[in-house]
Amino acid sequence: MGSLRVRRGNMAARLLSGALLLACLGAVAAELTVHLQFPAGDLSVEKGRNGARILLADGTYDGNRPGLPFLPVRYTRVRLPAGARVLGVSVDGVTEERVATGIDVPPTQRFTSPSLPTPAAIAPDAEIYGTNGLYPKQIASADHAATMRGLRFVPLRLNPVRWNPVTRELFFARTLTVTVEYASATRAAVTTLNPNSRNGGRITAGLRGQLLNPDDFAIESSSTQTRGACDYLIITEGAALVTAFEALGAHRATSQGLTYEVKTVTDIAAAYSRTRPDGGADDQTAIRRCIQDYVANHDTAYVVLGGDNTVVPDRDTYVYVQDDIADGTIPTDLYYAGIDDGTHDDAWDQDADGTYGELDSAEGDLVPDVMLGRIPIRAAADATAYIAKLQGYEAAAHAHGYTRRILFAGTLLWGSSSTRTDTCDDGLPTYVGRSACDAEIWSRRAYRDFLQVYGFDGDPAHFLTDTVTSWDTTLGTGANGSYSANASHLVDQINTNGYYFLHSSTHGSTTSWQMEHSTNFGTGTVASLTQAVPVVTTMACWSNQFDAGSDPCLSEALVRSPNGALIYHGSSRYGLGYEISYEEEGNDTLYGGPSSELANDFYQQIAANGTQCIGQAFLDNKAASAAYAANAGYRWVHFAVNLIGDPSFTIPVELFVEQPDGSQTVYARYATTIEWDVPTGAAANVAIELHKGGDYLQTVAASAPNSGTYEWDVPGDLDEGSDYTVVVTDLGTPTMSDEGHAFHLAPALRSFPYEESFETDLGHWGDATE
Repeated sequence: MGSLRVRRGNMAARLLSGALLLACLGAVAAELTVHLQFPAGDLSVEKGRNGARILLADGTYDGNRPGLPFLPVRYTRVRLPAGARVLGVSVDGVTEERVATGIDVPPTQRFTSPSLPTPAAIAPDAEIYGTNGLYPKQIASADHAATMRGLRFVPLRLNPVRWNPVTRELFFARTLTVTVEYASATRAAVTTLNPNSRNGGRITAGLRGQLLNPDDFAIESSSTQTRGACDYLIITEGAALVTAFEALGAHRATSQGLTYEVKTVTDIAAAYSRTRPDGGADDQTAIRRCIQDYVANHDTAYVVLGGDNTVVPDRDTYVYVQDDIADGTIPTDLYYAGIDDGTHDDAWDQDADGTYGELDSAEGDLVPDVMLGRIPIRAAADATAYIAKLQGYEAAAHAHGYTRRILFAGTLLWGSSSTRTDTCDDGLPTYVGRSACDAEIWSRRAYRDFLQVYGFDGDPAHFLTDTVTSWDTTLGTGANGSYSANASHLVDQINTNGYYFLHSSTHGSTTSWQMEHSTNFGTGTVASLTQAVPVVTTMACWSNQFDAGSDPCLSEALVRSPNGALIYHGSSRYGLGYEISYEEEGNDTLYGGPSSELANDFYQQIAANGTQCIGQAFLDNKAASAAYAANAGYRWVHFAVNLIGDPSFTIPVELFVEQPDGSQTVYARYATTIEWDVPTGAAANVAIELHKGGDYLQTVAASAPNSGTYEWDVPGDLDEGSDYTVVVTDLGTPTMSDEGHAFHLAPALRSFPYEESFETDLGHWGDATE
């Protein structure tokens, strides 16, 4: 999962062989072997007060094992034949190097909620810390196989970083060979979904890009899809709501060319079996079977649940994290989206005890197969208002750069810190040496590492936290900024500046977010908004509790308001994270735990992968986090975070220059590629200019095809400098123009630039207190 990564490496794992080795072991048994490589630069170690923090590129930490050494793991994915079942994993060919000595690794601490008391620190596990041997024992293991739209795969958990607690030596596996043994599917287990269908291919595109072997194995699908296509399925209840949601279907038919149907819960319950695995019956079971039918036989891509839980019932699931974080009533719309686990008719209650999603029974189809969102209304008037807001927004013209305007708001969650040493290039004063709240630190890191690094900063981000804001006139060491991060100022900045995205890191309740000075941005505050914020995300507790007895919750108020949100990404139960004091001095790569990391990954899907459709970004967001759902804390968030709004809502493409970017060096007399985004309705040609220091320098192309790329032969007479930029302008609409990031231009080389390869020795550290 993108936002769970501590640092982005070259690849999740390198496939050294050109193809995977597939060897038949018998009638139904087979094995698949992958060769993995970890560059030396993927590992780094930072010294802290309580021990070393070990950092692995594209890694995460297992917060479900309190007391065990806090070591990073990495997940990667391997494709399997349809319906295959994993039998075991073996490892050989390991090249493991001792990279450091004198290392002390602190114990993993518990996840908690900002709504709960901070738990006591967890001491090291005496047995593990007293063992003279490498931890973890297993260098690789496999989770249960999963399926997305007929595409079968298995997440591999890799432990390339291991530690001996007694000798205090740290080891790093530079290469290893992992063999996965699996049982081939019987004909009865072959998927009924086709990942190569028109919508299946689109939905699985993100997953294919993350598989080590995306092209292996032919698809065996029993799906004929001979019935009429239905791209967009709306499920609601009652004649008035059917009429209201017919308008949404008609809008999508006109605006996106989608075929659609509107079905009622009553009709679905009459047409599909309501029998649950435990022998009981309910409408949720029939709704899920209806969606399975439509995906398999109508190639449905989008599902809209048109109403809150009183209109379209949710499926409650159970997750136990620890005694004070356990719930059997978590509303989980993933139950309706995860419909093809490849082996079970209903994977959500495999032991047929009436409790859904149990971790110890490995229940749940955790990878979505369809883009699904809920529009949580009760009255037809609210449905009509939301649809009108959606249509009005999509028809309106917006200023250039609007789709990259983001506001990070938040208040102290667990604590503050003055020992951070990492820096951010966001225009705000550094938090190094200043007492900064955790919401500020984690929000600024999120912007830096999941948006800004991918060039997603056409307009600088704004911040409104209790220790720093973008509107402070004074900021003293250890003091909060002069501009209060209260609820009134949050409304003021939304109304004054207009943001496309809003992320809130704060305490929450069913009806509000907490802001500075004991003020609340709540359901009553929403009416004060005069500008919409299309996409709202939060790690706050409870604010998306659409199943609450009282109505509305905060997410419902925002989507029902004429100037609220179109999309809400947040939790229906507790948000989870960890107390900032568990971080070590100097660490600059942690983001606050499961809730914040899931939101970060959602933004990374948009910024790094260029995903414009919100439903697709959310689907890939959930598919990425599924690999971590064996961890109860991540599982809790995986189930409790639901997408509110129309899943087909799409961020409009704007003209943005993507390459050269700010990290790139361009060489004189060599060709380089200029890349830009091409908006819908753009002219056939663009003009391309080279600027230096903000001023026009020369024309690169007076009229080039508006294809999104242009091969530029860089002149040899340009002076070296780091203030060059490229400007691309639509010749049909001159106001549609963008200046890219400043890049460095260097003199011509005698030979082509190359990537150096080198080894790194992290050396002996001595005592952690040194």
